[in-house]
Amino acid sequence: MGVDWYPCESCGDTFPDAGYYVYCEGCGRQWCSDGCASSDGYECPVDEEGEEIIEESTCGYCRGEQFDDDEILAEALNLLGKSREDIIGILKAKKEAK
Repeated sequence: MGVDWYPCESCGDTFPDAGYYVYCEGCGRQWCSDGCASSDGYECPVDEEGEEIIEESTCGYCRGEQFDDDEILAEALNLLGKSREDIIGILKAKKEAK
């Protein structure tokens, strides 16, 4: 039986599935610690006894409060009216001018 390793959605460190980690039921994101999960807006409601209701956990991404860098970049390119190829051409021209 092997151990799977996952990358933390926040800091990028890897962690084993056999150890402690935080998992968002809303979208499936995973974090290596409570601190990393908290930085991405992870919330887990508690019941009357103070027990976490893991099945109802969410984070800023699945609630639409935060966005992946690729989504932000795509929207920025759209707002600029540029494509990926346009930006590559600009960067190449800038490099050649040096």
